Amino acid sequence: VVGFAIGYSNSVQADQEQTARDTFCSTMETMKQISTRYLDSERAYVSDWVAYIESQDMTEDEALEYLRTINASSDRIAHIMDMDTFEARSTYQRADGDDVSTYQTFLQRSNNGDTNMQLFVENMQRMYNGKAAVLGKYKIYESQITAISVGARVNLRQADGSTKGYLLLRIIPVESMKKNWIFPTEYATAEIGLITQTCDYVIASNSMRSENFIEFVRAYTFPNDYNRANELLTRLAESNSGLLSLKNSKGEDCYWYYSRLDGYEGVDILGYIPQAKLLRSHDNWNLVLLICGTVLLLALLDGAYILAINRRLRETAKLAEQASEAKTQFLSSMSHDIRTPLNAVLGMTELAKKRVDDAQYVQECLNKISVSGSHLLTLINDVLEISKVESGKT
Repeated sequence: VVGFAIGYSNSVQADQEQTARDTFCSTMETMKQISTRYLDSERAYVSDWVAYIESQDMTEDEALEYLRTINASSDRIAHIMDMDTFEARSTYQRADGDDVSTYQTFLQRSNNGDTNMQLFVENMQRMYNGKAAVLGKYKIYESQITAISVGARVNLRQADGSTKGYLLLRIIPVESMKKNWIFPTEYATAEIGLITQTCDYVIASNSMRSENFIEFVRAYTFPNDYNRANELLTRLAESNSGLLSLKNSKGEDCYWYYSRLDGYEGVDILGYIPQAKLLRSHDNWNLVLLICGTVLLLALLDGAYILAINRRLRETAKLAEQASEAKTQFLSSMSHDIRTPLNAVLGMTELAKKRVDDAQYVQECLNKISVSGSHLLTLINDVLEISKVESGKT
């Protein structure tokens, strides 16, 4: 029974832990949908801008002025970038102008072999070619904000009347994106970030350390096994979602859930929660303790009952032994008592046989035989009375 209770408790515990993991993954999927819709809405702004600018056949200056007028969000700015030179202008105006040098720095570092910047340049090419992509996170030096951005191609009229394609970017402060990620109260310690398919951070949460996620894993989970980290990188590249069991910077076992953003190539949402916070201890062992206590109580009751039976058996055996001894003594005494008159009967009979002609002598022997026979009959009657008493008839 105890073994069954422990097995059942372990089974229930495993089911509850699996349910907790599934619920966390479902919550992360909800956060992913929220993030996707948020980015889609930001891209919709860009698409509306592009449609209006192209319908009005605007120049770059006219487009910037229109964007400064139409953009109702004070924390949103827009950049128009020449994809040939990576020179850009911003709706955010400074005293020294509206030029933005950030993207030229990206191009220069990309040409120098910086893989992160190469990814940035590739994402800008995707946006320019009409694909959904997220650029970030990066710091815009002119406005001193850390942001991500979405964008689309816009065709602007040149001085000679021709049109040229530019990349129109809508700049989204990182904090504005994070405000959409509100976990339920049971996941108070959970965090969310965005990473690329190559494990570079788009938005890193407070617990996501190191230069990128793969370096974070190498540093804290597989410090002595380089290949294990590479296997993780391959898994992230080949699968759209999954749950990982890795450590954080404090050495705690944690769950990391990743899932590809719908429609955004190469961008995953990454959720994190310590296992101890997700897999809280349950009260299943109370059942085991209750059953063990019940079994122990039954064992004590059974033990006490068996001891009582044994005590009664010992008393009965003792009484039986005493009765046996009494019977032995009784039979011994009776044997002597019966033998005495019986010897008299037999002796007087033999004497009478020898002097059968002496009538007076024979008469005396017969009298003695009669007395001894009466005595013997009395003894036998007494034995019969004792038997009746013992059998409960008297």
